[in-house]
Amino acid sequence: MEESSKLFSQLLRGRSRVKERNGQSASLEVGTPAVTDLSIESSEDKALIRVLAADSTRMNSQLLADVLARDKRFQVLETQLSAATILAVAASEKPHVVVLSPLLENDPVLGFQVARQLHAAHPATRIVMLLDRSERRSAVEAFRAGAAAFSAAANL
Repeated sequence: MEESSKLFSQLLRGRSRVKERNGQSASLEVGTPAVTDLSIESSEDKALIRVLAADSTRMNSQLLADVLARDKRFQVLETQLSAATILAVAASEKPHVVVLSPLLENDPVLGFQVARQLHAAHPATRIVMLLDRSERRSAVEAFRAGAAAFSAAANL
């Protein structure tokens, strides 16, 4: 669970770890700049990182949100499942990070389409794709969709 917090911290600094095919972890410099504008109302004079979580099921989304909420650096926005709601909340709440499953609304690629739309509309928002498995094809698709990082289920 703490690994998720580390991943987000690294992601916001412009670095993330990915699992290579040989099973070793490697550091990856992502092409988008690190989040520097964290101008939101904060508690105790510290800026919070706004995170929108949308996994494949409501239960998974809530579990993910609960884990992230344990880290006091994150302000977890309501968990979302529908593509339209994710896009609407991203437009109104302007999250710094969106954690997104490719499987939304029982469509195995809708999450990639949402990621493309999010990246086009909000290029400063970091997108982390939650992949079911660590396949090269899925990872490439995640990056093509605008993801700054991905995490395979085995990595969580």
